[in-house]
Amino acid sequence: MRKAAIITAILVQVLVLAWMAGQREWILRTAPRIWLRTAPLDPRDLFRGTM
Repeated sequence: MRKAAIITAILVQVLVLAWMAGQREWILRTAPRIWLRTAPLDPRDLFRGTM
């Protein structure tokens, strides 16, 4: 009986982690893509490093 309880506890933990990962994956798969335009900035250049 004790062995079954340990296996059940481990299985529940694995299923909870899989559920959490599945939720994040679902968000990434179904979310709309957003494209942002970026510009390269050199932080060491005193004239162009900051905006």
